[in-house]
Amino acid sequence: MGPARRCLRAGLLPLAVVVAADTDCGQDVGCLVKALTIDEKLRFFAGDLDAIDHIPGVPRLGIPEINMGDGPNGVANTIAGTATSFPCNRAIGDTLDHDLARRYARAMSKEFKAKGKNMLLGPGVNLARVPQCGRMDEYISGD
Repeated sequence: MGPARRCLRAGLLPLAVVVAADTDCGQDVGCLVKALTIDEKLRFFAGDLDAIDHIPGVPRLGIPEINMGDGPNGVANTIAGTATSFPCNRAIGDTLDHDLARRYARAMSKEFKAKGKNMLLGPGVNLARVPQCGRMDEYISGD
């Protein structure tokens, strides 16, 4: 498996990387990294200092911006009445119903997309072995 595929599987790159016509990198991650300037590379680590949930893209290389949305139970809401409060992820995992989990994920992803997000920070998967973990409701689990 090549480095581009490993990065995509690890969630390190947006799924759609479109390269500008003036480069011949295609979707070759190594080529794209070489084409980036030092400043462009550093922006991926620092992100947008005005918004921690945004990493600017590199339009000249066709690398899209990343707009993250936090909220393992739905998009984090900053405007009252504009987001769904989904059931906790643990409840979905406890049903062991794959179809319900798919419908839950589709509904949540539609809302994230509608709010301009292209990366979801959560939900997570975890086994509930330590009851003191204060965030167990955020994890999908079958325990």
